[in-house]
Amino acid sequence: MDASIEKISQYVRALSFDDLSEKCIQACKSRTIDSIGCALGSVGAEPVSVARSLALRAPVIKGSCLIGSAQRVLPEMAAFSNGVMIRYLDGNDTFPGGGGHPSDVIAPTLAMAQYVKADGKALLTAMVAAYEIYQAFFRGGIMRDKGLDHVFYTAVASAVAAGKLLNLNDHKMKNAISLAVMSTVTDHDGVLSVIGHAS
Repeated sequence: MDASIEKISQYVRALSFDDLSEKCIQACKSRTIDSIGCALGSVGAEPVSVARSLALRAPVIKGSCLIGSAQRVLPEMAAFSNGVMIRYLDGNDTFPGGGGHPSDVIAPTLAMAQYVKADGKALLTAMVAAYEIYQAFFRGGIMRDKGLDHVFYTAVASAVAAGKLLNLNDHKMKNAISLAVMSTVTDHDGVLSVIGHAS
């Protein structure tokens, strides 16, 4: 495994709720509320209807809810549909200069937290882990400068959040990160240079 992936895994697995400052916790809550507000405001939009109809093809009794509904689906489909809802109004946070929207990690984190029945502390800890990894990759190498899109940050950060909520061991966490990296970017040289700078 790449040394950077090792560092990411170690950091994420070691992070605990007790490490979070009150300011950090409040910021997390604020961004979650903002994102849910964006989602609820977009309920009637056509792209949202399409996403929800796709998600509803995978109903699961003990799955994750679609925002604004009691309907439960596979967590990955809830993450997709809720993510469309959140991003439709584009009112969530952003990193200027090609950094994208780190709050794109909120939908998958919420979906996985609900699926594993995580408590609020576990949810916030996973969300902070995702934000931290997202920012580390952005600061380490701006993807748009390399001809790629910022969704790379979202994929890796979302995998980290899911892994944290699933309480993955080191081996499984590193595999989850690796899968997110390799399935998101095809420019392997660019990936290696970005990962090297982010660690």
